[in-house]
Amino acid sequence: MSNHIRSILIYLLSLSVLPAMSNTDHGDHLGSANWITDSKGDPVQYIHYAPFGELIANQMSNGYDERYKFTGKERDTESGYDAFGARYYSCVFGHFTSPDPMSDKYSNISPYAYCGWNPVKYVDPDGNSAKDKIMGWTLGTITNAIPLASLTNIRDSYTPDNPSDYNGSLQSVDNLAFCAGAALMASGAADIVGGTAIAEAGLAVATTGVGAPEGAGVAVVGGSLIGTGLLKGAIGSSLMANSSNNKGSGYSRGGQNSSGTKDFSNSRKMTNDEIGKYFNDKNWHKGDYKKSLMKDFQKELKGSTNVDLYVDKTTKQVYLKGNKSGAWVDTGETL
Repeated sequence: MSNHIRSILIYLLSLSVLPAMSNTDHGDHLGSANWITDSKGDPVQYIHYAPFGELIANQMSNGYDERYKFTGKERDTESGYDAFGARYYSCVFGHFTSPDPMSDKYSNISPYAYCGWNPVKYVDPDGNSAKDKIMGWTLGTITNAIPLASLTNIRDSYTPDNPSDYNGSLQSVDNLAFCAGAALMASGAADIVGGTAIAEAGLAVATTGVGAPEGAGVAVVGGSLIGTGLLKGAIGSSLMANSSNNKGSGYSRGGQNSSGTKDFSNSRKMTNDEIGKYFNDKNWHKGDYKKSLMKDFQKELKGSTNVDLYVDKTTKQVYLKGNKSGAWVDTGETL
């Protein structure tokens, strides 16, 4: 290959690859790419979405088109569908192209629905049911907004199919409630200080006898502002107290915490007889059953070279626990 041809190929490769390597996505609260900038910080693409992900605007300055668009999922250039893992999603029609594999458990929601038809608030991480996230946000809001609700067992009354989604949503709501409570208390304190100053000024004018009606009116305004401040402080204090109690109760409901690590406190290792029953082969140890399971769940097991089988003492749910970084897999089956 001549040096001239080699130089042309290197130049063409730099045009197609290097921009993608040096560009940076700037997303919104859903993780959707909005602004893309180059290594100098200059914008090279702007993307604006309709609520369900359809493109309203897609402006490019150098021909680079970001593949990972709505909620950070890769968009197929031919079909226009977004790859969500378990299913493909059509942003044009606002629903998945195939039914939810767990739709038999949620008869009140369309099996093709995206995020319970609320795409502005929720994100679907993998194309599976969003019910656990919705329940997490709902019960999280209730147990933070209602005074003393954090002292009840409302959160434990729901059994999620995907504990990580449920616990992650609860944790997000708690963090938001704590911040909102702190902001309300700060705003309330400012209102009380300002209201006190206004009320004192009004009373001072009223007591002089000159402009007494006006001074009394000013004092009333100050008193009203003090009352608003006290109310904000009370609501903020309740939010912070509830969120603190909720945080203290942890995020391991359903057997998994929000970081995706299995809580084995209610599980135990399966006996050889139980494993034989699970594989329907009492001589399971002579076969490649474990290797087969590891192959099926190699991504979730994070490169583990060995697995142990666990069973939940209450639900009889069967789990695989790898020997790498506490990796585990819910097999979706019971003993």
